[in-house]
Amino acid sequence: MLNEHGPNRLDTETQVQRARALERAPDTGATGEALAAMRTPVLFIGGEHDEVMPVALMAIAQRLIPGSRMTVVPGAGHSVYFEEPETFNRLVLDFFADCRP
Repeated sequence: MLNEHGPNRLDTETQVQRARALERAPDTGATGEALAAMRTPVLFIGGEHDEVMPVALMAIAQRLIPGSRMTVVPGAGHSVYFEEPETFNRLVLDFFADCRP
């Protein structure tokens, strides 16, 4: 249902509101500075057709966290873990393996 009108087709106002959500005050969410200071390994997994967290917005979040990774699953929407479970599990397990000292 969320992908009914094609990939990442949000109006500009909605895109701006979602981008601003990444810049919330420390008491309601992480700041850009807090994200930049993270040392925990982070993997963003998104679907090519995700309307809830569009690839473009996920890329902004990924760029805020040094060393983080991002993978876009072709043909998937918002629920990659449900829509493409084998792909999702492989991505997570590979990421965990890469995080081992």
